[in-house]
Amino acid sequence: MLHELSSLRSSAFAFGIIGENVGHVRDRLALRLSQPLRVEAGDARFNWVSGRTRDRRVLVEQTLLELSPSGRQLDIEMTYTRPWRGGQAHLAALFSRDAGHVRGQQDIALLMQYRRSY
Repeated sequence: MLHELSSLRSSAFAFGIIGENVGHVRDRLALRLSQPLRVEAGDARFNWVSGRTRDRRVLVEQTLLELSPSGRQLDIEMTYTRPWRGGQAHLAALFSRDAGHVRGQQDIALLMQYRRSY
């Protein structure tokens, strides 16, 4: 079905800053801004058989699909980790604007983890 694919241009990035011992000994506070892989430009042409005529000729349809999405996903993540009760406590908050690179979609996640070795 895929008949032709143009050259693609894509992008992704991540920036972050980490602070250690900011409020407690051996703790860590991190802030990160990132964009998952996104197609910036490109298209694909598809051909497919859609049927036959009464005189048995094959009908072929085609379409051009623009591969760049409607939005640009940006993730902002803040995490905090510190020793707690003999283990490590980890808290994270994540906000995604235009989640899945779809304009207007938003995701929010709050995560908590406790890890201890025995």
